[in-house]
Amino acid sequence: RAEAILSYWDQNESKIVYGGSQAYYRESNDEVHLPERADFKSMQEFYSTAFHEIGHSTGHESRLNRDLSGRFGSENYAMEELPQLCRFGRFH
Repeated sequence: RAEAILSYWDQNESKIVYGGSQAYYRESNDEVHLPERADFKSMQEFYSTAFHEIGHSTGHESRLNRDLSGRFGSENYAMEELPQLCRFGRFH
């Protein structure tokens, strides 16, 4: 099921880009970036991270239109990050 969700999201919502050493959502081009699966310690860690970043992408203006302008350490950043932590139990 998790693979079906990732596939759907990649094909219909935000493109998922694999590679690099960091996981993040880039609002400017509406992309979720993830390291290669083999770079994670476990598949649980991979899926947790992937769905955490997909959660951020739901805030894009074409979806829920949340304020994603906050930078690390700001109140806006905290307000965006906290629900992701609660939903997926993942601390980055």
